[in-house]
Amino acid sequence: MERIVLPDTVTAIGDRAFYNSGLKEFTIPARVKTLGTQIFFQADKLDTVYYNSDYANQTTSIFGATAVKKVVFGGTKVPDNVCQGAAELTEAVFSDTVTEIGYYAFEDCTSLYRADIPSTVGAIGPGAFKNCTSLASIVIPDSVSAVDAQTFEGCTALSSVTIPDSVIRINSRAFAGCSNLSVATIPVSITNIGEEAFCDCIALQSIEFPGLQTQWDKIPKGANWDWNTGSYTVVANG
Repeated sequence: MERIVLPDTVTAIGDRAFYNSGLKEFTIPARVKTLGTQIFFQADKLDTVYYNSDYANQTTSIFGATAVKKVVFGGTKVPDNVCQGAAELTEAVFSDTVTEIGYYAFEDCTSLYRADIPSTVGAIGPGAFKNCTSLASIVIPDSVSAVDAQTFEGCTALSSVTIPDSVIRINSRAFAGCSNLSVATIPVSITNIGEEAFCDCIALQSIEFPGLQTQWDKIPKGANWDWNTGSYTVVANG
């Protein structure tokens, strides 16, 4: 069986519910609040999951040891840890109902190359995209007020980033280890840059700052915020 449609009344999916199944596509209903462990263990044909629930009681990924390539989120929150370690995941799709991406939701998704974050998202949790080494571009929507700790740490394919005017804080290690990052555009709205925020960005050549150099100099910056970045230039408006 390649596809199963669960009724909307389902609120729980137990341990190994679809162990060794031939599923290719699966939908997690919106009312599900309890998810067991290894739900899709050895379901090697599973390609796409539609995740319509906001809830997950697991403390680790339910996709980490699966062949899932694409997850489509249709609720209001992408749960914490939900795709952590899903090495074969290439695409995350968010509906315009999503307002929050949880902690470490996509950490270590090393094949993830596409994650178009909609303007409805107001919060991206710490470590959400940490070590997504195939993620070459990302658009931070102007609905976000902070780039949280470790959010894009270790995204080694990321070559440039533009932080929108809505963001007031770049927290610790937000872009640490982004070894191909050459250009970072940082708005005048920033009031604080955290510790090691851009450390080990060894390819950094330019920080584009649309304000005055004196404004840039006054922004509080944490310890080692630019450690091991090599030689870069702050391009300000005088």
